[in-house]
Amino acid sequence: MNISFECVQCEADFDIELEDLTRDSSLLVCSNCGNKANPEVVKATLTALDEFLSQLTRLRKKFRVGLEMEFDELDNELAEQYDDDDALWSDEVEEDDNEN
Repeated sequence: MNISFECVQCEADFDIELEDLTRDSSLLVCSNCGNKANPEVVKATLTALDEFLSQLTRLRKKFRVGLEMEFDELDNELAEQYDDDDALWSDEVEEDDNEN
């Protein structure tokens, strides 16, 4: 299964094989400009996707399921439903208070 991405920085499109991304979460890198995703966020996303696909498999006994998603369509709905305080992960780097 391939996952398609579009880089927000340079708008380049690229695909990554789900199996490859599962093996190495640091592979989510724009092939055009080198923009990188936080590997911890990728791992959390893949965990959620794995659970989602597992539940779809259970539905398959009664229903055929097709899925196509453009995240831009969800932006406004998600922005209203969640704010940064509800997020499990943040892209912000926390400063270590114990630095010498």
